[in-house]
Amino acid sequence: MKLLGEMLLKRSNYKILMKYISDKQNLKTIMTVMAHKAATIKLEAFHVFKIFAANPKKTAPIEELLCANREALLTYLERFHGETDDDQTRDELNMILSVLKKLDDGSLKKKKAEVKKDDVKKEDESRNATDASDK
Repeated sequence: MKLLGEMLLKRSNYKILMKYISDKQNLKTIMTVMAHKAATIKLEAFHVFKIFAANPKKTAPIEELLCANREALLTYLERFHGETDDDQTRDELNMILSVLKKLDDGSLKKKKAEVKKDDVKKEDESRNATDASDK
């Protein structure tokens, strides 16, 4: 987990980071690892999880998964907050708790509508290009 977090946060791996944090399955895996019994593994999984949660440009599937699990995540992270003695980790936990509390289904619906609008626009552009080549 620690190696994954370090690799993702290297500036030279930005494209890899963006691809990784846009994959819903990766978030599911990290959320599963966060429930591990070992405190160090939980902590390292949290450090990767916060990359997903803190991303201001979350993809719709990532935001959907976070919204669907928001209550369980809030409960887990609040309990985890009490288990850590590190001030920086507590600050990060507070920030992630704040982000999760602000997630709402309304912003998710808006994001899905924007994705659909973009898909329709791309289909129209593709159709127009095909029509132009037929002439």
